[in-house]
Amino acid sequence: MAPFLHLNGRPVEVNRLNSFEANTEFERSTIDFLRQWNEGKDIFYMHTSGSTGKPAKIGIHKNQMVASAKMTIKAFDLSPNDTLHLCLNTKFIAGKMMLARAMVGKMNIIAEEPAAYPLGISAPCSDIDFTALIPLQLENLLANDLALSSLNRMKGIIIGGAPVSDALEEKLQIVAAPIYATFGMTETVTHIALQRLNGAERSKYYHVLPGVKIRQDDRECLVIKGPVTAGKTIITNDRVKLFDKTHFEWLGRLDNVINSGGIKIQLEEVEREIMKILRKLGIKNRAFAAGIPSQTLGQELVLCLEGTTFSKSSILSELKAQLPKYHTPKDIFFIDRFVETSTRKVNRGETLKLVVKL
Repeated sequence: MAPFLHLNGRPVEVNRLNSFEANTEFERSTIDFLRQWNEGKDIFYMHTSGSTGKPAKIGIHKNQMVASAKMTIKAFDLSPNDTLHLCLNTKFIAGKMMLARAMVGKMNIIAEEPAAYPLGISAPCSDIDFTALIPLQLENLLANDLALSSLNRMKGIIIGGAPVSDALEEKLQIVAAPIYATFGMTETVTHIALQRLNGAERSKYYHVLPGVKIRQDDRECLVIKGPVTAGKTIITNDRVKLFDKTHFEWLGRLDNVINSGGIKIQLEEVEREIMKILRKLGIKNRAFAAGIPSQTLGQELVLCLEGTTFSKSSILSELKAQLPKYHTPKDIFFIDRFVETSTRKVNRGETLKLVVKL
């Protein structure tokens, strides 16, 4: 068991978990997982995120979680008595795996309620070796000197849950500690590949962790197999450019390819281009590209932008001037607030239904 556990600022006696009185859902799910782990539970049931479809309940074997934990521990050279920081929902795989890494590696845990600004990292004399964050949390932390100092001292920082924007990636260059984007899913027990985002080793490619085998299928989608999948083959809907047996570039979800007038468009590629232009216009709100039915084109490209105080004509004019013809949205839908999944990812389909009858 971990040398110590602090949960929302309260010390927990790791050998007396039943005596801890949980006050929040986060505390309950954290204690429940640790108790089940210590009692030797073999299969943990959890739901997929639901970002590209309905959440599905799947069972993950403990040995898969151990294999995943060992890969991360080795990749970041983590040691017994190092301290892990947890600020992700422990109902889902990303949060559970932070706890599992601590159990497997005999490391300390500082766990706090998931929030846009994790207070534990900016605490005076914070001594954290490793953390996992979503982009919003990391961006907020960069604005605080104490938090930045804490980040700089870490062995590693991983980011998941949403793509890292070009603007945020540039901000990350002030951080001394290695920061990695992660590629993975519930079915692969979190990440199976890492992409360095800062420093001299910054890369646009994901590097697959040892023990994981990858290939492409005839749709150009990634196929994964390894100890973290219990030897089963996981066929994804993630389109990639495969460079060799251990490196790939993520292009986007197959679900997010539309056919507009015979031209296939990868929505994530369009979004990256659009976000650069929006940033130049001073617009930092969330946005995503989508395809909607069209009588003439089959599908037409549109942009969904969170917020309602923008000039449609001005934005469309700027996009038309700077983007290729087939990457220019035909329309923009302004939405007060995007619909999110339970893991705070944007639910594209449900958000689009707010403005378009599909």
